[in-house]
Amino acid sequence: MSKTLIIAEKPNMAKEIAAALGVPRSKNYYENNELIVSNCIGHLVDLYVPELENKNVPLPIIPRPFQLKAKENTQQQYDLLEHLLNRSDVSVVVNACDAEREGESIFYRVYELSGCLKPVKRMWITSTTKNGYVSAWQNLKDGAEVHNLHMAAKSRAEADWLLGINGSRALFHAVGRVMTPTLAMVVDAYQANKNFKPQDYWEIHGNFTASSGEFTAKLLDKNNKIAKFDDFNQAKAALVNTQQITDFTVKDNFTISKKSAPYLFSATALQKQANKQFKFSADKTLQIMQNLYQDYKCLTYPRSDFDALPEDFLPTMTATLNGLGALKEYQDIILNMKNQNLIVQNPRVFDNRRIDSHYAIVPTGFIVKNGVETHLSQLSDFELKQILPADEYAIFNMVALRTMAAFFPPAEYAVTTRTAQSGDVVFQTTGKVLKVWGWLSVYGGMDEDEEKGFRLPEIQNGESTSSQSIDLKSLKTQAPKLLNDSSLLTAMETAGRKLDDAELSDIMRETGGLGTAATRPPTIAKLKETKGDKPPFVVVEKNQLIPTERAITVIEHLRRHYPMLVNPMVTAQWEWKLAQMAKGECEREQFMAEIEWAVRELVQILQTHKMPFLDLSGVKQAQTFVCPCCSGSLKDKGKLLECDCGFKLWKTIAGKTLTDKQIHVLIENGHTDEIKGFVGKSGKSFNAKLKIDRENKQVKFEFTN
Repeated sequence: MSKTLIIAEKPNMAKEIAAALGVPRSKNYYENNELIVSNCIGHLVDLYVPELENKNVPLPIIPRPFQLKAKENTQQQYDLLEHLLNRSDVSVVVNACDAEREGESIFYRVYELSGCLKPVKRMWITSTTKNGYVSAWQNLKDGAEVHNLHMAAKSRAEADWLLGINGSRALFHAVGRVMTPTLAMVVDAYQANKNFKPQDYWEIHGNFTASSGEFTAKLLDKNNKIAKFDDFNQAKAALVNTQQITDFTVKDNFTISKKSAPYLFSATALQKQANKQFKFSADKTLQIMQNLYQDYKCLTYPRSDFDALPEDFLPTMTATLNGLGALKEYQDIILNMKNQNLIVQNPRVFDNRRIDSHYAIVPTGFIVKNGVETHLSQLSDFELKQILPADEYAIFNMVALRTMAAFFPPAEYAVTTRTAQSGDVVFQTTGKVLKVWGWLSVYGGMDEDEEKGFRLPEIQNGESTSSQSIDLKSLKTQAPKLLNDSSLLTAMETAGRKLDDAELSDIMRETGGLGTAATRPPTIAKLKETKGDKPPFVVVEKNQLIPTERAITVIEHLRRHYPMLVNPMVTAQWEWKLAQMAKGECEREQFMAEIEWAVRELVQILQTHKMPFLDLSGVKQAQTFVCPCCSGSLKDKGKLLECDCGFKLWKTIAGKTLTDKQIHVLIENGHTDEIKGFVGKSGKSFNAKLKIDRENKQVKFEFTN
């Protein structure tokens, strides 16, 4: 009897799929008469390039094709899957890895390395509840439906390898398709802040008395904008003229301002809000989201780029909201929603145009309690907080509140624009008061994104008023803000450009800019990593991202010699092409040819324009040097650097041990500045420059007159 093999991404997911489908454990996998369930452990197979084993291989390294190799630390699990894939009774293979580009890569590397040619089906899992697994099993996709996504995954991995390995070896510092333009945005924001020179300016503020109280307003210019004076004398002259006026006529203009509820959370929107509200890093929030999805099963798929739900999802959401309503924390909100008949087919919530393979992040209505999947309606608030760690509860609560808020009507503000006028002289102020709470009722009427409103004292329109005082207010222009994880995520979404840019808007709609919801947090985390002796590219101070000297030097060098690599629009366009490839609208061969051309150009330029020596806090750096005589590789033999062509550079010359910087400068420039402290045969010290005699393959002294 033929069987179907299901391969999950991780062991716990294989266990849960087997339990949901009623497949018992058999040895180190699960099997019954019809199904076999096993798993990867993340990536079991890596791209393999034999040339990398030779450190002196010339650049660029462009494998054709890339080979695959099982990872040593998980070889046993790969061997098991290879055995299962090639069992004679297995006729169909189901990819049940994460429903995203990376899940395709994890599965197909194993499938391809094993030599398997059996038909593939796709189990597209968006919820890890029992119902979620059963639904995904009952709605299997044909492998051909996601073939283009597999091609995009394969191309993304190979493109990142080509740019990362070749660029990093040529530069001696890590570079990456997404990482480098992201770092450039951090550096640019830092330099804009650091180089900013505050400018003084002045405004004229008046204090007025009306029939029912006092108010303060600002002088307007001829364009009805707040008058700002760059010149103190001009400001003083305007003040003198204005102070001569004592009687003003006051008028109010009333408008209603509406603010719609925010959309449901996408992964990036949730990470930004968590950084703003809790100072969580993007990577930490993503890990918490993964825990809530995979371990506690109380949130839907955590790496979604989308902010809406399918239009047929109302019954599911109704059950979920009813579950939330059983908790005292949310009881009044859900009761309010029911009383206002808000749990309906709201187009801001349910919209097939704003979803794709995934949908917004919302509660599932379930949670795992003592290893058992339990409906929220069976829990108390106390039990929920006991089950979830504090950080997990904070994120779950944030998602629950946003989900409920999305169903509510807009909040309404009464906006009063008040003018105090005498002839051509006009002062203005604005009062803003929340009149209809709408979705803000979910948050107790508080809106963090709005400036705090205030109520102006009531007047009779057209009444006269007198000024109590009119004064000059000295102010300074404000420096551009440094980035934090939240604002960097926004910059990555928009590739550092404004969304009203016509060139950018289509790309942003398709891909969201640099990287994806799944890759942005680890990219930011990678910038903060200390690797070996090298410091990180970015440090965090008071929730702000500060580039290190290493980062600034690398970005400045690349911007001078190969700006394409730091331009976020280039990477956004590549990301767009990968998205088009996933839809079958971009050829893989065309994309890879473009990447290979970029890599060849990058290597040629970086080898021509060497990265200047960078003193990384006095820590000795392992470096590969190019022989100044033949362009081969210098081998570090401890006391000297030596090339097969016969050139030797001793690290200690005439009793003077050269510093790493002096060695670097000598090799790169062919000579050094004057070095002090050489010792002659007579024991007398002397100063000299060092110079490479390329013809005789020697290092010689050069004395200044």
